[in-house]
Amino acid sequence: MPIVYETGNFPREGTLIIHGSHYELGLWAGKTNARRVILLCNVHWPLQLFDTITRLREAGLPEPDLVFRSRGLREQAAMDGIVEPPLIDIDVFRPAMRATGGGFTLGRISRDVLGKHSGDDPSLYRMLANAGCRVRVMGGTCLDEYIGVDRVGIELTEAGSLPAQRFLQELDCFFYRTGTWEEAFGRVMLEAMATGLPVVCHRRGGHTEWIRSGENGFLFDTQEEAFDLLTALRDDPDRRLHIGQAARQTALNMFGEAAREVRRRWYLGIS
Repeated sequence: MPIVYETGNFPREGTLIIHGSHYELGLWAGKTNARRVILLCNVHWPLQLFDTITRLREAGLPEPDLVFRSRGLREQAAMDGIVEPPLIDIDVFRPAMRATGGGFTLGRISRDVLGKHSGDDPSLYRMLANAGCRVRVMGGTCLDEYIGVDRVGIELTEAGSLPAQRFLQELDCFFYRTGTWEEAFGRVMLEAMATGLPVVCHRRGGHTEWIRSGENGFLFDTQEEAFDLLTALRDDPDRRLHIGQAARQTALNMFGEAAREVRRRWYLGIS
């Protein structure tokens, strides 16, 4: 239900959870009697975080408990708080049986804007397609003019053209890097890991905090490293399976029932 100050429809008491430190607080903030405030920080905008905390203080609300989506965000803010990646539904994002012998398909999901893609991605995709890989990018139509007319083996579709879990279950490997945008935590990488996929991601962003390169996924720095890692996985189904199983186990450890219970107790204030 949306907050509408004029009609009196806003939180009155209990625990107030603000999901995102970049939202403007309305007049209602000075009228609530919340006994506890939890502020989730999920973007690289520390000035907005500081501004929101100041506004909460001015409204007479309790000092907020801070939740950062990655250690990098907490270090950037230089403030105390817990680190908590966003929850992934491991029952929805789960491995699926796929027929063997169908070739090697790698893919990625993102918003369909250029800043979410590296300028080197089109050439990498062409190299991989020439090497016999199938490349699927959901949220990649913005790359259309950069891929060129010779795009055999490369599929660019609009964001949301398939449910994310179904798209991931049709892949053998997940690839990800961005251009000007830096991921604060990289939810889509966790979804791919929960689906049991080996992930190959650039070494920049919040996702680097839970990917142990060579154990439950891979991190790379250069175009050449990315190509070598992806073609090596193409040629080694057993390696893909082993890394994918470790990725799934990482997701189970992070988002299984035991971990969820710890979160519930913290949010409910149960010691």
